[in-house]
Amino acid sequence: RQGAGIGLISKYAALYLKSYFHDTLHPDRRQVFSIKGTVTSEFRKMWGIQDEYEKKSRDSHTHHCLDAIVIACIGKNEFNMMGKYHRDMFDFSEGNGPKPQFKKPWPTFTQDLKQISEELLVVHDTPDNMPKKASRMIEVNGRKVVARGDCARGSLHQDTYYGAIERDGDIKYVVRKSLSSMKESDVENIVDDVVKAKVKQAIAEKGFKDAMAGDIYMNEAKGILIKKVRCYTPSVTQPLDIRRHRDASRKDYKQPYHVMNDENYMMAIYQGIVIAYSAGSMNCAELVYASPEADGEALDPNYKRFIPGLGLTNVNIFPHFEALREDWLDGMRVVEDIVFQDSFHHEIIAMNNGTFIVVDENGKHTLFGEAYRIKDGRMEQICQNGESVMLEMCQKSRPYC
Repeated sequence: RQGAGIGLISKYAALYLKSYFHDTLHPDRRQVFSIKGTVTSEFRKMWGIQDEYEKKSRDSHTHHCLDAIVIACIGKNEFNMMGKYHRDMFDFSEGNGPKPQFKKPWPTFTQDLKQISEELLVVHDTPDNMPKKASRMIEVNGRKVVARGDCARGSLHQDTYYGAIERDGDIKYVVRKSLSSMKESDVENIVDDVVKAKVKQAIAEKGFKDAMAGDIYMNEAKGILIKKVRCYTPSVTQPLDIRRHRDASRKDYKQPYHVMNDENYMMAIYQGIVIAYSAGSMNCAELVYASPEADGEALDPNYKRFIPGLGLTNVNIFPHFEALREDWLDGMRVVEDIVFQDSFHHEIIAMNNGTFIVVDENGKHTLFGEAYRIKDGRMEQICQNGESVMLEMCQKSRPYC
């Protein structure tokens, strides 16, 4: 896909490595070789790892490991043997001589690599890149000093724009996908029933991979191909509306650009205190609700669920509510069996990601985003996304009414 860039990187990487790994007695001898992707592909086929006309599988990242092993087994002798192998294959195709066999690095080479492909565990490391350490020069008492602290750096939203359509009175969000990028699970989410039927028919005749790689016709007589389809996106229910289309539709729900939140936790211009949905914001309360998290804590009678905090507010929050709503701990449901029991004589605000509370200079608490009140073993929704409510403060033993 980025062949030119990869080739250039390989060239300069080889030159750099040659400066370290070279024969001082024979400087003209090459100690470092760069292998082109086409050559690696040929060796995969000659050693039986990939069929001659099979497309390289990129379904998982194991193919990087297999290519690394193949490249490690390619030496100068193998290059010379490859030339002879292709000559023998040409003679075989002309009916002269038997079909040649390319010698493998070891007898069970093909079986071993296929076993690695099946058993290799791929771990995706996705570190949180949003919080960063920052520093800047500020003036204090007439002299400049370096101020250091935490800051947020991340994308405000994902790159994909979603369309909005109305179905049976409900607004559904859709995205346009090319057939080659579709997964098997996407087929049932195709919006147009006629297009869905055509795609299903092609899959039934050719199989999913071959159907997606080949041509699927909307009208074969007229040569009209299906190249892209609109698919429902069940995971997108409350997207961000970042701006409006220049040529606005008459339908309100089609006028904004719909996107999904990416790395940003929140964005606000405020005076006073902002209580976000992170675990650190829990400490703003005078009496902090520290719900059990580790194995065994929910059953430990000595575990302290309410601990002293900073005393900036009387609101107890339960962060990341939508992520923990279906979780279990020590054989109990985190929300219904643990948090509900802890809510007797205490009020707890369960906040979804993106929800926050602003406390102004007069102590007025305003909650923004989806949140729930859990009190005396019961839960009720008090605010929705895109809305805000004022929290009426009461005595310290009762955070708010």
